[in-house]
Parts: sequence; C-alpha cells; structure tokens
Amino acid sequence: MKRFAPKLAGKTAIVFVCQLQHREQLLVRRCEVHVHKNGLTHAMDHKDERSRTGGSRGIGRACCLALAKCGANVVVAAKTAEDDPRLPGTIHSVVREIVQAGGTAMAFQLDVQNEQQIEACVAAAVKTFGGVHIVINNASTLWWQPIEDTPSARFDLMYRINVRGSFLLTKAALPHMKKAGWGHVITMSPPIDPEAEGLASRVAYSVTKFGMTLVALGVNAEANKFGVAGNALWPRTVIESSASENFQMGDRSMWRKASILSDCVLALLEQDQRTFDNKAWIDEDLLRHLGCKDEHFVQYRCDPDVEPPSMADLARISAGGVFERSKPPPVEARAKLAKEYKEQFEKKQAPSKGKL
Repeated sequence: MKRFAPKLAGKTAIVFVCQLQHREQLLVRRCEVHVHKNGLTHAMDHKDERSRTGGSRGIGRACCLALAKCGANVVVAAKTAEDDPRLPGTIHSVVREIVQAGGTAMAFQLDVQNEQQIEACVAAAVKTFGGVHIVINNASTLWWQPIEDTPSARFDLMYRINVRGSFLLTKAALPHMKKAGWGHVITMSPPIDPEAEGLASRVAYSVTKFGMTLVALGVNAEANKFGVAGNALWPRTVIESSASENFQMGDRSMWRKASILSDCVLALLEQDQRTFDNKAWIDEDLLRHLGCKDEHFVQYRCDPDVEPPSMADLARISAGGVFERSKPPPVEARAKLAKEYKEQFEKKQAPSKGKL
C-alpha cells in the first residue's frame, strides 16, 4: 500500500481549525495551528519550519498529527482553547497528543478575523522556530441557505473568515517561505466549478470557498518561481467530523475518515513544488494521480464494508433535500438514505449473472 512520508524534520506549519459558534448555525471558524519540531528526540536535518492552521479536531487534528509524525514542528492555532461538550478537542489537547507521540508542538489561540493576531501568530512561529514553510487553511464558516435567506451580516462573516483569513495568513507567511526558498500553501476548498452539484442554497458559501481556492492558486502563480507552491484540496465524500455529525450528513457508512485528507497533505508536500501540477485537487483524484489503486481507499471507509458515495451522488440520491440545514432530516429519512445507498453499493459489488 502506498505511503506518503515527506521529510519534514525541522519544518514549521500553521493550520486553521474549526469550532462551533451557535447550536443551530454550526459556524466553523478558522484557527491557526503551528507545528514545531525543535524538541524532538529523533534526527533533524534542518532548522527551518512550516506552519498550518485548523488543527484542534477533525481534519485539522489529523493534519497536525500527520505532520508531526513526519518530523514537523507543529504550532496548533485556533480560537478553541477550552473544552466544549458540543465540539471535543482544543489546541491544547492536540498539542498533548503530539507531545505524547514524541513530537514537538505549540498552541496559539487565535481569532482569524484579527489581522494583528494573525501577524503575531506568524511572528511567534518565526521567533521560536526560525521560519514558516507550510500554511494549511482548513477551517471556515458554513451557511447553507438560498440567496434570499442569506443576511448580509452572515455573508460578511463568511468572507472575513474564509477569504480574508486565508488571504491574510498567507500574506503574513509568504515572505518567510520565499526567503527559505521552499514553502507550501494548501487551502481546504473546492475546484472552481459553477456547474458543480450543490450550488443551489450554497451560493454565499461557494463564493467564499472559491475565494479560498483562488488564494492558493494565486500563491502558485506569484511565488512558484521562489520554490513556493499553492494547492487547494477538497474531499470527494463527506468526511467524518463534528460538522458531518452536527449537520446530520447521513449515516457513517457514507463518510470517509479525515485521514484521507491528511494523507493528501503529505502527498502534496512530497512533490517538487516547481514541477508538480499544482491546482485545485479532489482528494481521491490526487491520490489516484500519484499511483493509488481501488484497494488503497478501503482504509478510509468509516464502515469497512461500504464504499461511501461522492457528495454529488448523495445529492442525486437524496433529491436535494436531505442536507438542508434549515430542516434537518428526520432519523427515518437518514436511515432510508443510508439503506438505499448500501443497496446500490451491494448491487454494484454482486457478481454478474449474465451470459459471458
């Protein structure tokens, strides 16, 4: 089975993390995470650092742990510093996990809407570890409603966190990446495709997520000649997380583990920034592009016996109504959807009884 293990000893990363804002809105705010390695016991070949944001739970946590395992120094930055029963995991709990596994990490509490705090986060990473080489913009706010039902204040909040936050963190870190001659910006955002499934009732959200993608692509356009790459990364399926649970996004059999995205992050960091096809990637497409086969994806299933559907498939199966946030589907509807997909999956897997 293909494994990705970039050599990140001495590198520093900053990551944005998600957190719950309101019980009915489930706003996911971006927080920054830095990964520091100067205290590790195993061999370190460099004194440089990489930073990323979004690491106290779910995708962010998985990325933090994966980077630390590869030798990076991790600065975990997010606004969540205290336990919340609705959203388990804080910057401090992730740091503890990293340290217990033999890595080095630092927590940084950050409100991504505050430009001064963003600059202070990057400055702290540089002061402590000598530089910043990786930025992962992971967290964002969600608002899944039609245009007419989107208050301007909600749109402004999404823009400040999703687009402005990603832009300002990238802006603050980019000079340090260029100085080092090596860097990578990864945004958790989709390819820019106005015809993609799910645009209806997601217009405001999509505008800001596409903006995040443009930040990554812009980095590649402007700074690739300095050894800095930009990529966007987006899942093909629903990913197991607090968001998928709180938004009632179907049954666990329809989800993949967050480790597929952390593996994609490692895969991107393993590539030559100047020659790789840097762009907006779907996670499965990236891994297949790098040589992964069907059997490789079994490890990412939440239900080991069921291959999850793509989000586009779910939208078609559910006739567009199952994931409407304003009207959470009843348990019966989610169970019916899960059963329907399992039947389709089993039918595809059954041996053909036709003539040879």
